[in-house]
Amino acid sequence: MLIIFAGNQGFLDDVPIEQVARMERELLDHMHQRFPEITGELEKSKKLTDELAKRVTSAITDFKANHFDKAAPARVSAPAAGAPASEQPSA
Repeated sequence: MLIIFAGNQGFLDDVPIEQVARMERELLDHMHQRFPEITGELEKSKKLTDELAKRVTSAITDFKANHFDKAAPARVSAPAAGAPASEQPSA
């Protein structure tokens, strides 16, 4: 519900497509860690009241401003041990 709300409210509009999945994961983690009362209320009631929507909007705004770096690269796993030199990171 949080991700759908974020998308419908335009919070994903400026996020590069390749970063959307990372933002979804990090936003959900952030909400569960910093705002368990919001996520708990959503899980319990399955409804987004006007008051709760204001709280969610504020929390997502804070997350984007202070905790999500859309310029950060998506996590890439390291090459397997013994991978050809072309797959090894350059120094």
